[in-house]
Amino acid sequence: MNAEEEIAKLKQESNKHEQALKEEITHWVDKSKSLVTKIILIGGGLTLAYIIARTLLDKNDKPSNNKKNNRSSTFTEIRNFILMELATFLLSIAKEKLLEYLKETKEEPNADTRDTGA
Repeated sequence: MNAEEEIAKLKQESNKHEQALKEEITHWVDKSKSLVTKIILIGGGLTLAYIIARTLLDKNDKPSNNKKNNRSSTFTEIRNFILMELATFLLSIAKEKLLEYLKETKEEPNADTRDTGA
């Protein structure tokens, strides 16, 4: 019966290792999902700010002597100013999120060093 006890002990140990591996995989999958979500949010913010800035800089308003066009030109300048401020604001938000992510990433290796009992 000694061999049967040894087999049972090995199976029990194998099950413990299997459970630990499943927990570890679940941990890393959850962490990866969080990481991808943050990267998508930061990238989306940067992309949106880039598109707005590019759109504003590509607009070439032709000067005109007509009063109506001069008034329209003034509104266009105001619109461009507001859009540039919005782009700056979005870029600052994206920058802050990126800095938060980098700080969090820098701190994580210290928190993730777990003893696996090996």
